This record gives sequence, structure tokens and C-alpha cells, in this order.
Amino acid sequence: DAEIAAQRDFCIITGGPGTGKTTTICKILAVLRELADEPLLIALAAPTGKAAMRLQEAIALNLVELNCPDSIKEHIPHTANTLHRLLGAKPPSPYFRHDAKNPLVFDLVVVDEASMVDLALMSKLVDALKPGAKLILLGDKDQLASVESGAVLADLIAALPDNTVELRQSYRFDDGIKRLADTVNQQHHEMAWGILSEVSETANTLERKQLIPYMLSQREEYVSLVEANAEFADIYRAFGHFQVLCSNRHGESGALDINIVVEKALFGQHLKYGAVSWYPGRPVMVLQNNPALHLYNGDMGICLPDKDQNGNLMVFFQRPDGAVKKYLPARLPTCETVFAMTIHKSQGSEFDEVLIALPETINPVLSKELLYTAITRAKKKINIVAEESVFAATINRKMGRVTGLANKFE
Repeated sequence: DAEIAAQRDFCIITGGPGTGKTTTICKILAVLRELADEPLLIALAAPTGKAAMRLQEAIALNLVELNCPDSIKEHIPHTANTLHRLLGAKPPSPYFRHDAKNPLVFDLVVVDEASMVDLALMSKLVDALKPGAKLILLGDKDQLASVESGAVLADLIAALPDNTVELRQSYRFDDGIKRLADTVNQQHHEMAWGILSEVSETANTLERKQLIPYMLSQREEYVSLVEANAEFADIYRAFGHFQVLCSNRHGESGALDINIVVEKALFGQHLKYGAVSWYPGRPVMVLQNNPALHLYNGDMGICLPDKDQNGNLMVFFQRPDGAVKKYLPARLPTCETVFAMTIHKSQGSEFDEVLIALPETINPVLSKELLYTAITRAKKKINIVAEESVFAATINRKMGRVTGLANKFE
């Protein structure tokens, strides 16, 4: 696979979680370095800060295992950027510093979580490649397409099978989660519900009335660390163990309502009626790009007292390179609380345990791609709150998203 991909200027590596996409890319980079007369300039990128951080961590782990000389490993990059940062966003304009007239210097650009990239951003990236540069896209074609226009990755795979390497064997996923993801993807709703109905350590259903109590129990360690004024790294890690993913923003089982209830239960003493409240332990997600602050849509931070600023509240973010940045709450672009988040917003993230909340009645947002994306955010455990009829209808509905990209390649 690595050798096939190394021979092409454009290549897609697709596969579900744990199928070895990052291992394959490390091998490709090693092969390309070995074949090149001079060291290649390589860029690693992803659509969000969280996805860039995950790519960076995965590359670092794989380099330790990679069976090749250190002289080759040294030329494989250790840092990843967001696509906006790579291309040089110029706020508030929609243009980037790098384009066809001022291309990127890199010989090879690798983009992870490519299913999240919309048509406009993919177009700007391709325009910014210098002549002769290679582009490799990594992603899971069965996930949700980008929130904006176009199922770019799926269309490219359909149009360019000779440029696509599909990895099918999963090496990392817990067997129960893998089975559930596969049956949902294949639209076998009875089999999928059967897996959830088995009492197991990894995949179960939860009654709707248990949703909030279970959430609160899963946040006990997080709240204790916040109250103990622990280090940001420990608090951030504790928060990332568990997440509630909702199909909808609004409604009884929507992210907004769940956040209000959980926020009140955990940190009610800090909330001010009718005002946006910043309090120690408030987890937030950025909703707007702000390149000047190096903050992008989807970045997650936690509000905490700053020991260097007399305990004044700051919002701490972990960068893809591991550095921690902090901002005054008033300086941040639009944010929202994320004790629960929509499945769309969870793309590019992973959690040890995920609780998926579907609505009580069927609505247009539901699809098998949405549910598959939610399931594949979990590394160790899943609970799903759903009526069987809604669960079945979700699996039976397939998203139709047309970019017209595939036709251009025919």
C-alpha cells in the first residue's frame, strides 16, 4: 500500500478507526524520503486543532515503532497545523496568504480527517500546491461529510479508484464498538440493536431518564480536579475521557438543553441569571475562526483560575504542538458550553467513552452516517439513549450529498 501511494502525486488512504491510516502514512513518508535525492519538505495538516493534535500524537507513536534508520525518521515532521494556519488565513477576508500565485513551499502535503474538508477549502488547498507537489488525503469515507458544501472525500474516492488505498483490517478498536460501527454502516439495524441489547462492557443502551444522572456521575473526577485547582493538563485529560454526543442542538435531548441542565447541576452556584457565565470548569468550544488569536472553529478550551494572574479566570487551550495558550474570556470569538456537543462538532475528536443521545422522534438530521460518526468517536465504551424505532430509522436513512466533483473526473 505504501509503495502504491508513494508512486502517485495524488493519493487517498481511507479506512475506519484503527485500520492503520497513520501507520501507512508514516511508511509512505519513509519510502518517499528514501527515494528522494534531497530531503522533502513535508506538511501535516487537519481541518481542526483537535484533529491536528491527534494526527501529531499518532505520528509520534508510529515513528517509535517504524522500522527504518533514524536518519529517515528525522525528516518526518513531528508537528501538524490546521489547514487555515497552513494556508495562512488573512482575517477578516476569505482569502489566504498562499494561493496559485504564492504557493506553499512543501513538496508533500498530508491532510488527515479529509471527510471534514468542504469543497471551498479543498479547492483553496489544491490551488496553493506548487507544481509537482504531492497531496495525500487520509479519512474515513463512511463518516459524515463536511457541514458546508460537498461530500468531497467520498466523491474523490468514487471518481479515482486507482488513486485510493482502502484499509479494512482494524487493529485498535474494541471488538464490540467495531461490530456496532460495521453493522450500522451496513444498515443492519436489527443486528446493531441486538449488539446493544447484549449486556457488555463496551456497547449498551441507556434509558432516557438515566441520561443526566449518568452524565453527572461521569463528571465527578473532572469536578474534583477543578475544585482542587489541579494542573490544566490533568483537568483537560479528565474532561476528554467522556463526552455526550447529540444528534440535534435543540430539543429535549439536544445539546443546548442538556448543557443547561448539567451546568446547573455541576456549577449552579456560579451561574448568573440571564448572562453568559464564566466559571472555573466551564468547557467551551470555539464556533468562529479567529486566525489572529490562532483559534479556530472546533477548538476546545477550559475556563480556569490562572495561578500566574492572581487567580483571575482565563480560558486555556492545548495547541497541536502540546503548548498551552490562555486567553481572557472577553477576547474569545463566539463560544458555547460543551458538556454535551452535536455529533457534527465531535468530528476529528476521540474520547474513551461516548454517550450518544438520539431524539424521541425521527427528524431530518438523523442518518446512518451521523450515527456511524458518533460511534467511531469512542475508543473504549458507548452508551446510546434511543428508542428502537428511531434507532432503526436512523440506520435505514442514508445521506445524499452531491458535489459534482466525481463527474469532473469522468
